[in-house]
Amino acid sequence: MLQYHLIMKASCHILTALLLAGCCSFGTSEPAGKGPGKTVTLHDVLSGDALEQKMLDLSDAGGGVLLLPKNSTLTAVMHTLTYKNWKSLHALLVPEHVTLDLNGSTILLDLGSNGYGIRLTSHSAIENGTVRIIRSEGCGSQRIFHACVSVGAAYGDGGTPEALSYFSKVGGWRMENLTVDQPTAQSAIQLMSEAYDGIIRNIRVADSARASLGVGLDWGTVGPLHMPDELQPKMKQLFDQGKLYSTHPHNILIQKIRVGRMLLNEPDNDDGSVAVRTSGCYNITIDDVEAEEVAVGVALHAGDAGFEYSREPDRHIGHAGYLIKNILLHKVKRRGIMIDGIADNIYRAILHHGHHAALNTVTPGIDHPVVQHVKATGIGPPGALTGVLVQYSVGAKLEDIEVSHFTRGIHCKAWSKDVTFTDCRIHDNESAFVVTGSEGKPENIVLKQSHIYRNSKGIQAAEGQVKESGDVYHD
Repeated sequence: MLQYHLIMKASCHILTALLLAGCCSFGTSEPAGKGPGKTVTLHDVLSGDALEQKMLDLSDAGGGVLLLPKNSTLTAVMHTLTYKNWKSLHALLVPEHVTLDLNGSTILLDLGSNGYGIRLTSHSAIENGTVRIIRSEGCGSQRIFHACVSVGAAYGDGGTPEALSYFSKVGGWRMENLTVDQPTAQSAIQLMSEAYDGIIRNIRVADSARASLGVGLDWGTVGPLHMPDELQPKMKQLFDQGKLYSTHPHNILIQKIRVGRMLLNEPDNDDGSVAVRTSGCYNITIDDVEAEEVAVGVALHAGDAGFEYSREPDRHIGHAGYLIKNILLHKVKRRGIMIDGIADNIYRAILHHGHHAALNTVTPGIDHPVVQHVKATGIGPPGALTGVLVQYSVGAKLEDIEVSHFTRGIHCKAWSKDVTFTDCRIHDNESAFVVTGSEGKPENIVLKQSHIYRNSKGIQAAEGQVKESGDVYHD
């Protein structure tokens, strides 16, 4: 088992190296919806139901591209469809091997009850237009409900090990050249469960006073998996009996995301508004994100359970294979980049409810992430907390990072280990670089070839906690 563990970890680190070198890309060899088939051009504007039926017919005929009338507008309403033997409540479903080309058009989502917005399937795609929520009533608490576009299944909608939901595992999909307009407290785009081999590219997230996430990725459930701390001993029993498991997004490219002004910043709302947020994922590339105003720029989380209830090969890959690069954040209200690898519900269950975890909940956490070419500007202390936060993470490498106008420019907290910062500009913050943590004290924090200037305080750490290497200038 140890040999298998090391092989899987090494594979993720090799994948990250290939991505850095530009030698590898995510997605299937056959682009979503671009396989065998034809292009069907619609000349009349259809209802949402009629459009969906056209796509189902095209899928049954082998797939292809469905092209909407140029610059048209249509409305899709919530309804129920049984697809691949699984009931789905949604406004519009794009079936397998179909690309829906909006051709500059707008789809208005009229969501009068709980369910999904536009839902992608395996080897499907949506491109070249706008998706806008015009009504949202009766929405559930999960962010995937009433998202403009989604892939995967919500918690409780993944089926069971004996009868898996079709939507629990969806691969080879694509969404590209879209504007998404989310006026509610849900996600603009949301992935859940095992959404894999996917591409999210050239997306504009419109200004929103309430939207929580621009692009969100979250793990999913199969079987009766519930996360209250006190239930974890029972959940482990059921997992060991093969009655439940978790699923995880992986091998996804998120590229060229433009986020407007996301104003949500309520302290009891998790991270507030986030341009891109992941939870319980692996092999994720986030490249070229620009946000005008957000609470948090990019947040990497372990999720409630981490990979405690996942199956192989996910289980021993864990939170590996992250590449984050080319991030520009103009106005940050809380944190620029957040790397947080604790499986917090499992951790508390161990402390307070006698749970015996199979995996370590705090380390390695987010495993050897690579973060490059980041510029984050905060709104100033005390609101803007941190430019870059690293906790519960091993082997993080951060290069070409500029952070300014935060309470703490860079903050390394508990269980951060072997973290290297290279070519950083840390300026105009209350404190430039802070290291804290009584339990799981940060270890081997290295700062190389960086410039620290115009901060009220410099490096706030115990002697020797931050190792300076090369030319580090303090002004």
